[in-house]
Amino acid sequence: MKKLLLLVLIVSISGCATPYQSSGFRGGFKDTRLDDNSFMIDFKGNGFTSKERAYDFSLLRSAEITLENGYKYFIVMSENEYSSEYKTQSYSSTDTKVSVYGNTARAKSKTTDYGGYTVSKPSAKKIIVCFKEKPKEYPLVYNAKYIMEDICEEYGIENKSKSFMNDGLYVGASTSNIFHKKSCKFAKNIPTENLIFFETKEDAQKQGYRPCKVCKP
Repeated sequence: MKKLLLLVLIVSISGCATPYQSSGFRGGFKDTRLDDNSFMIDFKGNGFTSKERAYDFSLLRSAEITLENGYKYFIVMSENEYSSEYKTQSYSSTDTKVSVYGNTARAKSKTTDYGGYTVSKPSAKKIIVCFKEKPKEYPLVYNAKYIMEDICEEYGIENKSKSFMNDGLYVGASTSNIFHKKSCKFAKNIPTENLIFFETKEDAQKQGYRPCKVCKP
């Protein structure tokens, strides 16, 4: 029974951990373009997120952003793992029981302390440089496609690496008449089976698609 309760607790906590998502209330990734082929990725987890998960998701976002921008490989120029900590509010609860024996009353009190726990929120930051061809001068070069496949499989995340590997620079959906840049947040939400690729903006417009007003392709 104890093992079952422990398993339920572990599953519940893992379900509360920061998912792989753009930065929001529960945390997530945020990226900044530093140069044509250089990006800074910062993933912040909540108090239920492990350091390993934060590291893996920063690496996954590095691979994803590499493929989104038409590259195949990336190197990590610098990385930093850090945590922010805070203490939960502490309070006490006292239960008192009174027993009466004839003319005598006896009181027993028990005080229980709650809270006051230290919560750690892990973060992982990377600066990467992307390449279309595998550079030979660096000892460790990541293949973005393989990184996405491995980490997506480990965490049960939908792998969209195949869609990024398509040569088309722009994407649309068979269910709408709007086309986007591959890096557009709306392009990422298109189901793989509905993806349509365009070599140029003109190709998209000839097929009746209009440009997205957010990413402005």
